[in-house]
Amino acid sequence: MNNLTIEMVLGVLADALENRVRPVLAHDPFAAEQVRLSAAALEVAAQQVDGLAAVRIADNDAMRALFGEAAALAGGDLGDRLAVAARGREPGYRLSELDAEGGRLRLLLVELHAALEDRAGPEAGAMHQRIWRLLAEMEARR
Repeated sequence: MNNLTIEMVLGVLADALENRVRPVLAHDPFAAEQVRLSAAALEVAAQQVDGLAAVRIADNDAMRALFGEAAALAGGDLGDRLAVAARGREPGYRLSELDAEGGRLRLLLVELHAALEDRAGPEAGAMHQRIWRLLAEMEARR
């Protein structure tokens, strides 16, 4: 017997909307289109749900690794906070916990990025570029 998963439930709902509800709404093109869009959104959600935690953990780990590299460059209070964040771990594995941690880390990333805007030199420039690459990588994972 198969265990019921979120992906399966979302897929069944999408199928029911697309193949059972939408045909009944042939007289109402607007409602039929809304049902089609809802079914498509459920399909996308079903395909994405399995990897949600992994993406968030990868993003958080990548930010922590960058913070470890940037702590000495930033120096001072910011450097200390970057070093602490670099040693951090996930507070839990619920999406809400991962999102809260990711939000906290992103704020620190923005603070680092802003601090580097005011600095000259090859190390600051290289770290600035590293931040842009990290942001692109994080976006690509989503």
